[in-house]
Amino acid sequence: MSYVMFYEEPEKRRTQQQQQKQAPAAAKPGAAVESVEDSEDVRLAMRAHRRFTREDDRLFLDDCIIRLDRVRRRGRAVDPALLNNLGVALLDRFRLDGRAADLDLACRILEQGYRMAEPGSRVHARILTHLAQARREDLNPALQRQVAETPGVPIVIRIRAARDSGRAAANDHGPAAGFPLLDTAVGLLPSALIGAREQMLQILADFPGLAGEAAAAAISAGDLPRAVELLDNGRAMLWWQHMHSREARDVVAETYPDVAAELERTAAALKPQPYTPGGDDRMIFAPADERADRANPLDVLTMRYAELAGRTPLSNLGVADMPYDDLREAAREGPVVYVNVSPWRCDALIVRADRTLPDLVPLPRLTATAVDRQARRYLEAMTHGTGRAREDQVAGILAWLWRAVGEPVLAGLPQPRPNRRIWWVPTGALTTLPLHAAGAVLDEAVSSYTPTLRDLLRARSSRVRARDPRLLLVMPQPSELPGAARTRALLDNLFQAPPATVRAGPEATLNQVLQDLTDHSWVHFDCHAVQDLRNPLLSRLTLHDQPLTIAALADLPATQAEFAFLAACATAAGGDQVYDEWISLTAALMNAGFPAVVGTLWPVADAPTARITKRIYEHIIVGQIVVHTLSAAALHQAALTERHESPNHPSTWVSFVHYGL
Repeated sequence: MSYVMFYEEPEKRRTQQQQQKQAPAAAKPGAAVESVEDSEDVRLAMRAHRRFTREDDRLFLDDCIIRLDRVRRRGRAVDPALLNNLGVALLDRFRLDGRAADLDLACRILEQGYRMAEPGSRVHARILTHLAQARREDLNPALQRQVAETPGVPIVIRIRAARDSGRAAANDHGPAAGFPLLDTAVGLLPSALIGAREQMLQILADFPGLAGEAAAAAISAGDLPRAVELLDNGRAMLWWQHMHSREARDVVAETYPDVAAELERTAAALKPQPYTPGGDDRMIFAPADERADRANPLDVLTMRYAELAGRTPLSNLGVADMPYDDLREAAREGPVVYVNVSPWRCDALIVRADRTLPDLVPLPRLTATAVDRQARRYLEAMTHGTGRAREDQVAGILAWLWRAVGEPVLAGLPQPRPNRRIWWVPTGALTTLPLHAAGAVLDEAVSSYTPTLRDLLRARSSRVRARDPRLLLVMPQPSELPGAARTRALLDNLFQAPPATVRAGPEATLNQVLQDLTDHSWVHFDCHAVQDLRNPLLSRLTLHDQPLTIAALADLPATQAEFAFLAACATAAGGDQVYDEWISLTAALMNAGFPAVVGTLWPVADAPTARITKRIYEHIIVGQIVVHTLSAAALHQAALTERHESPNHPSTWVSFVHYGL
């Protein structure tokens, strides 16, 4: 937690004091009149606080508080800046000792400064920030709303205030009451995502389920299109921020090379660094009525970045919210079903291109608590379960998914027809569960997944066949995976002119595979994978020398991409702290430009993987060309066959999932 003091320069104070003595009539009514004694106490207090932040010596902090409080009690130089600084010093001491008296006094003093400060001023925003941090658990609703609406307050604090006050309103008066503030919180979130991917992910992990909560509130308020917009624009944000910034950089580098280098340096400098408590930038620098406070380096960099971007098309390439009328075009080839999970209600929103409003299907049997419990059971069964106990547990979860989600959703769709397509967009922990395999869903629909409607629209826009399409087969551990040898034999037979590019054993190095991925339209990985639930950006495919991580795939310029098959364990599972960001190897390839990807939710055995792989490729290869738009139907048919042959072993086929077209 950081607090910001305003340090005033002694020379400036002395100059102002002399001016006040020479022309007292010019002073503003009600303005603080500072004596030499007050000025000296403030100067020494600020110096003591600097020493405290550098040396971490409690004695200097006590001296700072004594001097500032003495000025306050004399009453001649009490202004919002002074009250801010005293409040900050008291909060610092509260962090050291945990004394409630310091916290209470700090809050009273800050509240006094807040009432005195000019609305919209930097002092006003700083004091409001400190109040929000100090009273995070019990900030009154009116003040929380003020925090959320004040531009000068740090963006993460504004988001938290909007979310917390929206939740409070929803809990007290029903979800619809929280809609405006939760909507505001989602709208603010993109502004907080600046810097490295890892840092953005940390911010997103602080607001899990925010878009789902806002969507639930919108549904209760009767605004179904806005609910879809919130779910689509408020999730998978990391991918979209990264993708758009990469596209923007490419445009600038090509058309504005003189600006590009400085823009990159400025963007790198803007990346947030780990917070170090203390420092001279924590107090108010200049008198509140002059706005002459020392420039914040981050503000300077942000202004410079904006100036540079203004000389390029960069300012037009940001991540803009898409309205519902544009989003529903993603359902042109079949309905897209959002399954939203929130603490207040759970619903399916069925998006169809031919309808101006989404269809609402309430899911009364689905609760956030039940989803979390079933997700844990499924993870336990697929990672540690064995034998009959594992199969029974998986079968029970599939039956529950059918009752809670699959059956009511299918009932809300038009009459089934052969090979009907459905795209699922689950939220929260539901992203870890096999909706496509729930009960009769597998019989009545060809299922695919997409992180967002925007991702599906982007996949459709890339339907341009490469001039020289080729297959890349990567198998770093052929001796460890017997099924890999059968897959290689199959693909060698299916691809003869031109033959597949094979990177096996020591040839499957990171640099070689990254280079190959840029000029191959189809790629098949037959290898081990590691899913890092706590740090999903480090999830990886195991190559011969170094792992191929999600972070590396995110930067992949896959210009000829069409189809990817990840025959490895848990390539479609995301991080358990950021479910809605879809940080998985499968999603990474989709966002790298592969419009169709087959992956796995959880670990899969080698033998069924080889069987399903064979059935898929025999279905989608037409004249030695991979028709990637047939891949969803191919996986669907392979799963039906595997289920028919092994009806009592659902773990062999439920984990395979299809993303995209």
